[in-house]
Amino acid sequence: MFSFLNSGILALAVTAVIPLLIYLFAKKKPQKVIFSSIRHIIQTQKSEKKRINLQDILLLILRTAIIILVIFAISRPSIKLPWVQSASNHPKTAIAIILDNSYSMNYLVDTETELEKAKQIALKINSFIAEGDVVLIKTLDINWNELNSYLSYGKIDSEKIENIKITAISSNFKKIIETADEQLKKSHYTNREIYVISDLQEKNIPSIEEQLYYIPVSNVTMPSNISCQSANFHKDIVENKYSIRAELVNHSDFIQKDVVYSLFLNGVTQSEKVTDLNPGQRKKIEFELELTEADNYSGFVGVRDERLTYDNRSYFSFYFTPSPQVTVLTDKKIPASLNTFLSIYTNDIQIANLNDYNSSMLLASDNIIINFSNHNEKIEYLLQQLRKEDKNYILLADKTIEDEYIDFIETHFNIKFLEYNSSSVLVNRINHFHPISEVLVDKKIASISNFWKVSSAANTIIGSENAPLVIENDGNILFLFEISESNSRFLVDSAFPILINNSLQYTQTLNQYDRQIEVGKPIYLENHSIILPDNSVIETSGVKYYPKYPGIYESDGRQYAVNLNYEESNFSPMGISENIEVLEENWENKIFSSRYGYEVWKILLILVLVLFLWEMLLVKKREKR
Repeated sequence: MFSFLNSGILALAVTAVIPLLIYLFAKKKPQKVIFSSIRHIIQTQKSEKKRINLQDILLLILRTAIIILVIFAISRPSIKLPWVQSASNHPKTAIAIILDNSYSMNYLVDTETELEKAKQIALKINSFIAEGDVVLIKTLDINWNELNSYLSYGKIDSEKIENIKITAISSNFKKIIETADEQLKKSHYTNREIYVISDLQEKNIPSIEEQLYYIPVSNVTMPSNISCQSANFHKDIVENKYSIRAELVNHSDFIQKDVVYSLFLNGVTQSEKVTDLNPGQRKKIEFELELTEADNYSGFVGVRDERLTYDNRSYFSFYFTPSPQVTVLTDKKIPASLNTFLSIYTNDIQIANLNDYNSSMLLASDNIIINFSNHNEKIEYLLQQLRKEDKNYILLADKTIEDEYIDFIETHFNIKFLEYNSSSVLVNRINHFHPISEVLVDKKIASISNFWKVSSAANTIIGSENAPLVIENDGNILFLFEISESNSRFLVDSAFPILINNSLQYTQTLNQYDRQIEVGKPIYLENHSIILPDNSVIETSGVKYYPKYPGIYESDGRQYAVNLNYEESNFSPMGISENIEVLEENWENKIFSSRYGYEVWKILLILVLVLFLWEMLLVKKREKR
């Protein structure tokens, strides 16, 4: 099988007709010579003409062949032959193996995971590698690549391939391939091949110079997967009940029956339930808790799914106290609506002004509510201390706040006050994804009146069509509407105590440093050590630790629930672009047959030289006659 590196040059092959045109239109007319014996002359002339015609045709063929061979040589043809598959026979090649080890590769097919199948394919490719080949292997684990991904001659150590594990933090697929491409170019080999061993999930494949060969690990067309997500602690203020809520997600295109899910809390399985899931359904689930003692609690909600187990758990961590201490810093009377709620929420309420409160007392509180009209240096100092200690609070803004205090709030919440609005507006903007407001999504909420209209770059929790009403910035909550106005319908609506309760729980959770963290995002440390989910201890030199897999992490008595980002849970078929060749059945027969193969231009030039010498011999022989 031939291919051409400079195929555009082949257009010049039409010049091969030039010798034929010269032969047809530039024939020599025989010179007239008068002899006495006409018969002898005629016979001699016929014999000579036949010999000359044969020589002319041979010269025509030689010159045409010379032109064609020169053009073919310039176009740099290469040949691919079946016997180049042999490790000892194939041309020297620079090879990159990209092995997908994202958590979707943990999917079980028959009795093996797709990662196990992928490693078997990589080992098979490795067996074909010759000593002169330059080889590179990469995964989607950037930490693994830093230690193992480099150009080397000959076969890869098989133990290196066998020890590749699933990673919860997948690097950018496009960047990995582009980096491999750049590394292969440094080998200066003409033959370069990149093999991507992966499932059929959607990947961001770049357009590169080399031809990509994609080797699927299986032919699963209808994957079965259920994930468990968003496990968190919830307090029902009306019935004074506690629970763990989570979501089960059916990523399959068919119904899943008798799905078993369970709650694991502080080392013990607390409860187990069964449900059905429709295709693509996201179902909320709940486990009631009986809590009496103040303590740190952690665990996970898990679903029994035998195909892809990596996303079966959603971890949670929270600090519980039956009666959290709430400190209200204010220079005015507490609004009746807030006072009524707090009497239900806790038995430990501290009401104080700035003169009889200091930062250490404030930091000891579970919840902090700030309601001032005037700005002074002490409140600025206290809030700076809260920020320094990563302690969060709820701030209430009312009509009476002074301009200097407004400037301070604008800086802390990344907003700009515009005007105070006394009219009523409908609450029609609810953040579906924030833990404070997600339970309000399906509720019909009463209108809100008397609020500050602002422009905001912060996270809106609830708002009207053109104005945020409650915002969150860096874990701190700002209420922009008056909670002391008796004519506001929202204050007597059932949504108000839910909003206050969830805001207090949210800031309290953040204050306890046990927020949920996505894998790969930093955990901020104080003592430079952290206990991993497997109970091993890591000492770090910095103040940040980046968790590499899901679980419960602990540092300085504080717990962190680390979970996946779940992108790999939802199976999305890959679209095959033009620069990707999919090698499915008999892929072994197609590897080490790069698009350049054996270049034969040198052989063609040698043939040109031989034909040219032959032509010269024929011409000289004619001249001698």
